[in-house]
Amino acid sequence: MKVEKRQHTIAFGEAFCLMKYREPVDGGRVEWIWNSRDGITPFCVLDREQAGRSPREGERPILWQHVDWNEDVRVPNWIPPVGSRIFADIPDFDPAVDDHNVQTVVVDEEMQEQFRQRAERFQIDISKRPTRAA
Repeated sequence: MKVEKRQHTIAFGEAFCLMKYREPVDGGRVEWIWNSRDGITPFCVLDREQAGRSPREGERPILWQHVDWNEDVRVPNWIPPVGSRIFADIPDFDPAVDDHNVQTVVVDEEMQEQFRQRAERFQIDISKRPTRAA
């Protein structure tokens, strides 16, 4: 199989990063969520048990917060485990309807295989956005 090397200059600092989110209680659980694209990410995500459903009567949202930003790790060819959450673009994104082109998605077997094939075919070389001369 031929491997193609692609150069990509990132536009956002959190591009292709694994990021740490923590449950909002002392000693709360941690979840690492991968940003599968070069785009912004939310400061908070809904608890897994609340995501993708309507709130129950009287239920308050449980928001996990992005913490320890210095521990974010850029991994452009990450192959996320099945069942993990990632940030992905919204299909058919319309800026008139949605503020930001990002959604949280749970990885299934098919999606994992797509990331595996992409990682095998394309070696992505990341460089930071060019800085302006003063």
